[in-house]
Amino acid sequence: MEEKLYTIKEVAQAVGRDRSITLKNIKKHDIPIVMIKTPDTNGQKTVALTEDAYKQFLDLSGVYGVTSKKKYVASANEKGVFYLINPIPAHSKTRIKFGYTFSIDERVKEYKTICPDMEIVKTWPIKKYQEKTIIDMAITKSDKRIGTEIYEIADVNETIARIDVLAKMINE
Repeated sequence: MEEKLYTIKEVAQAVGRDRSITLKNIKKHDIPIVMIKTPDTNGQKTVALTEDAYKQFLDLSGVYGVTSKKKYVASANEKGVFYLINPIPAHSKTRIKFGYTFSIDERVKEYKTICPDMEIVKTWPIKKYQEKTIIDMAITKSDKRIGTEIYEIADVNETIARIDVLAKMINE
């Protein structure tokens, strides 16, 4: 009997994560992968896990969403922190990075390696699933997207005020 193989798509669905993040975590933990062709991939090879590797990854992922030995990833309903960060204040006071994290201290440490002068503009307690809604409602037509969750904001104080109202509404 042939061993059951789980495609990266199936593994990502099982842990409730994006395929690219799931693959990154599989590689980070040196979980063995196999390359297979499936009807879903139109004959292209895709990453798959054996039964043992799948169980090993699920054990690492756990009920709490642990994706590395050091990091904790909050579930969609768990409270974390929505933040605004100015990555390079000397360059621009209006260039702002929007994001969500379970641990603002860990996130700041990560960003400081890339942007040592970065500043936290403001933080709000929210649930992970609320992040996209807040970003969508905080951005105006006057704001310009620079990169992933990075914007040139026309009026930072006005954006903060909008998020203050949104965060208060969703936390009531």
